[in-house]
Amino acid sequence: MRHSHPDPLEKALMALFDLRAAAKRSLPDILELMPESIDLRRRVFRLTGTLDTPQLLSREAACDLEQVTLKIEKQIAAGTSRGFVHNEGDVSGGQVQAFMSRNAENLFEASRSLRNFEKVWQDVQNARAVEKALEKARS
Repeated sequence: MRHSHPDPLEKALMALFDLRAAAKRSLPDILELMPESIDLRRRVFRLTGTLDTPQLLSREAACDLEQVTLKIEKQIAAGTSRGFVHNEGDVSGGQVQAFMSRNAENLFEASRSLRNFEKVWQDVQNARAVEKALEKARS
């Protein structure tokens, strides 16, 4: 009996298209929570148009997605601090915890859909690379 395995590229593309609308809806909130930047606004504007179409991302759109996500992650990191929290009931005496500023926390939540979309985009790219390598190895 032959078992069928889900096609990784098809699975990644389905997830990408499922996340597209939520990622687009998150962009205005992200802009509101990020420091003012002409570059960020330009990239978000282009991304908004791209996410309106049912096509794969162009190289420029992929670059915009990567740069916007990177800026978000830097802003979240800048608003996050770590500290030791004492706990008498813990054998080690406590633990290190991360604390986010309200803005970092809001940005983290607001950008979840876009960050998930970017991760799935990377899954699509990886699956495409695997297919190319398999095609080359089989020829």
